[in-house]
Amino acid sequence: MARYIVKRLVWLVIIVLSVAVIIFSLMYITDGDPARSMLSLNATEEQVNALREELGLNDPYLVQLVRFLRQTFLEFDIGTSYRTSKPVMDEVFGRIGYTLLISTVSTAIATVLGVRLGIMAATNQYSWKDNAAIFLSLFCVSMPEFWFALMLVSIFALNLGLLPPFGVDSWVCFILPCISCMVGGMATIARQTRSSMLGVIRQDYITTAKAKGQTPDKIIKKHALKNALIPIITVIGTQYGIQMGGSVVVEQIFSIPGLGSYMMTAIGFRDYPAVRGGVLIIAICFSVVVLLMDLIYAFVDPRFKDQYKNG
Repeated sequence: MARYIVKRLVWLVIIVLSVAVIIFSLMYITDGDPARSMLSLNATEEQVNALREELGLNDPYLVQLVRFLRQTFLEFDIGTSYRTSKPVMDEVFGRIGYTLLISTVSTAIATVLGVRLGIMAATNQYSWKDNAAIFLSLFCVSMPEFWFALMLVSIFALNLGLLPPFGVDSWVCFILPCISCMVGGMATIARQTRSSMLGVIRQDYITTAKAKGQTPDKIIKKHALKNALIPIITVIGTQYGIQMGGSVVVEQIFSIPGLGSYMMTAIGFRDYPAVRGGVLIIAICFSVVVLLMDLIYAFVDPRFKDQYKNG
């Protein structure tokens, strides 16, 4: 098991390094001049070139890439923001808490509701409950997130006045953002749960459990759900990563100073260090989630324990 974890950690490092190279290359070939964005419109070409030289933007691609990788992974310095002149590391860690809070809460709610909805649909196949669950899942997964967020603001904040439309002053401010983020994830988890449960409840050991007189709830919780969890866990982990990367729109709508809104502002300003830093942190968080999923598999399904033992 220890060898397996080490192998997964090595893959985590390789993935993060690959993401770093890819995001640096994309930012390098992107149109726009950060030096021009930092200076006024009346700046001369000499001033722009001098600033580009100071920022190292005139260096060849490989020189800039090696310098970026060395500073990031050896010196643990993502760089200094072109826009605020502050260390990107400080700004990212000052904002990522909001993004992680929204992603974690919305994924937790989506998991609870999605699993229950999927179980209800699977255990009542072809009934009105199953059809209603399928319709709700398709509706939610097809609904644009920004539109749903705006509808929540219009109904619960502007018309009813029950919840604040923006801000982070108290925990109440996070209710609408979390609901906005969790709807699509809930639909995806519900569909996967239904599919996995339908494949399990037809197995012979489920029929044997019914023949022994075990209650339906015990059969679902002790036998069916436990054996259907592997693909469900995979979808939950994937949804958590999607929530982290897709919180940009929600943070913009609800004026939340999270990592998503920070990266959007940085993209508009051609703030390369800020964009690279934000993407790297998200990639690291998502890679850690994938690693945790691999560890959870061993505790959920005994078949994975043999894989761990064999390295």
